Amino acid sequence: MAPARKKSPLFQVGDQVVMKSGGPTMTIENAFEPEPGAYHAPNRVWRYKCVWFAGRKNMEQLFSEGVLKTADSEECE
Repeated sequence: MAPARKKSPLFQVGDQVVMKSGGPTMTIENAFEPEPGAYHAPNRVWRYKCVWFAGRKNMEQLFSEGVLKTADSEECE
């Protein structure tokens, strides 16, 4: 059987994103490749560590690729 092709990440470090459901503009700080064997093949997704500010507080959280979208230029202002 041929080895599975690696899926390229949708986002790169430094990209500005928002959750598809809304929320603050966040910056991708790190991308984590799906771990082979950790999930069933269809569920292997990239995860991203995002950072943003809530007022003066620095926030960070891991998000799965499917819940993020690229931030529009208007959202980044």
